[in-house]
Amino acid sequence: MRSFTSLQPLDAAYPLTGDWFDEHAIRGLHCGCGDAVRVFWLNTDLGAIADEAGTATEPGPVYQIDEVPRWFLQHDALEPYPISDDSVNASFSEHFIEHLEPDHAIAWLAEVRRVLRPGAVIRVVTPDLRQYVAGYADPSDGFFDELRRLAGHLLDPEAQQRPTFMLNQVFKLWGHKWLYDFDELRHALVKAGFDEDTVEERGFRDSQVQDLVGMDIPWRAHGSLYVEARKT
Repeated sequence: MRSFTSLQPLDAAYPLTGDWFDEHAIRGLHCGCGDAVRVFWLNTDLGAIADEAGTATEPGPVYQIDEVPRWFLQHDALEPYPISDDSVNASFSEHFIEHLEPDHAIAWLAEVRRVLRPGAVIRVVTPDLRQYVAGYADPSDGFFDELRRLAGHLLDPEAQQRPTFMLNQVFKLWGHKWLYDFDELRHALVKAGFDEDTVEERGFRDSQVQDLVGMDIPWRAHGSLYVEARKT
């Protein structure tokens, strides 16, 4: 658990409204943030974060972190967000949706769509099944070599030399429940209520929304799928 200098619970009335987001100049909803708590975003995660004194967050209040413009809400993404309809300017998640069962993922996407303002964009980043399968089918393409360079310290030194292990580890070692290629993620977004015509594949730090451009973590770029959809 990452420690922060201070955590201050705010006296925020639920549900959070669009006016509340505007008042605090919050750019959007960051889902499944882990320790990557971003400035100018409402960061949410099931797990707690703590301050240097060891005081941890609890489900319920919104916390301001370190007297800087960033906020945290400890929240189970399988539950409704305490946010009014049509209140949020954007949504971002990175390597989160693959930790949900497929039906739960669709329900979560639908809930994010509910809180987005009309015209707002959701950006979903997740391991790209297509790239992993291509790397397994043709080990000479270098995909697994680069993955070993980036994440080899997290993997068994002997096992990571085997292409079959490198394919299976993305399914089995990290608590992943379902992997996506573009078509599968588009299907989930459409089932969640997004218009298929708005769903598009993007690239690393390539977004139709300026506030989303800097959110992608660089070391996750290799092997990731970047998809956006707009609420109509």
